[in-house]
Amino acid sequence: MKRVNIGLAALALALTLGGCADRFGGEQRPGINVAEAALSGGSPQVALQVANGILERSPDDAEALTVRGDAQTSMGQLDEAAASYERALRRDASSRRALTGLGRVKLASDPAAAEPLFLRVLQSAPRDTTALNNLGIARDLQGNRLGAQDAYRKALGINPELTAAQVNLALSLALSGQSDTALRIIEPRATEPGASRKMRHDYAAILAMSGNRKEAERILSVDLTPAEVRQVLDAFTGATAPGGGESVSSATNGLGVQVQISASASEDTAHADWRRLQERLPSLMGGRRPLVSKLERGGQTIWRLRTGGFSSIADARAFCAKLRAAETGCAVDPP
Repeated sequence: MKRVNIGLAALALALTLGGCADRFGGEQRPGINVAEAALSGGSPQVALQVANGILERSPDDAEALTVRGDAQTSMGQLDEAAASYERALRRDASSRRALTGLGRVKLASDPAAAEPLFLRVLQSAPRDTTALNNLGIARDLQGNRLGAQDAYRKALGINPELTAAQVNLALSLALSGQSDTALRIIEPRATEPGASRKMRHDYAAILAMSGNRKEAERILSVDLTPAEVRQVLDAFTGATAPGGGESVSSATNGLGVQVQISASASEDTAHADWRRLQERLPSLMGGRRPLVSKLERGGQTIWRLRTGGFSSIADARAFCAKLRAAETGCAVDPP
């Protein structure tokens, strides 16, 4: 599969391939119910085992194949997930869930191939906000800003509170030079108590692109070192320049050949985070070693969890994309 620059800060925000276990209704069988409950409870390994058990008895069970694809996506096994979704679609070409799952997997490597999958969902379900939001992402990743913004606005017309579409629309507008409009959309969400780190960083990206570098620096400094802040801000302010090559999130993450996975208040928590990832994503994390480092900032101590051993920035980015697909945050840091 061809590689593309997965980007746009939160465009792969909600590339959040995470949340790809959307439910589409219909009656379910007991075995499938167990797998669905495992997915909803954050245990994709159990869901995978249950789905595989069903498929041993019924190899062409489209529903079990789709559940297996969702579990594999959550575990970062994107190639395996694509194969499961494709098999499901050979049995049921109209499966919205399989089409959506396959589209989300393809977003990371071939957004041009993902776009028609979301359009197929919308042919039968034109008010499907998940498909509309992901259609916007696919178009943004191809540089089709107007088409992307149309998809986000349609999703928001159906559900005005859809945060993913709000943020994606704001980022897309900022990248097309409409920073003032973008700020009006994202600022209320990013400045409310409890706003996520990702939301705050997306807000900082738009501030930087609007020319307010000082405020963007203040926001980013909560989580990043001064050197990292400078590099990120340089990438943000160049994101809308004519001929600018990198998209926002790849610029944010392209800081080196180690991947940062978390920042914690204690060393024990950092190591516990690593153990949980190894248990949840054994195929992805197997053979990797944790790098836990101490950072003093503003009178506080932060423990950063990283892993290294990547042969190139491209390899680190590919690994990070798989972590994001499994609903785990990450950033590629300097060595």
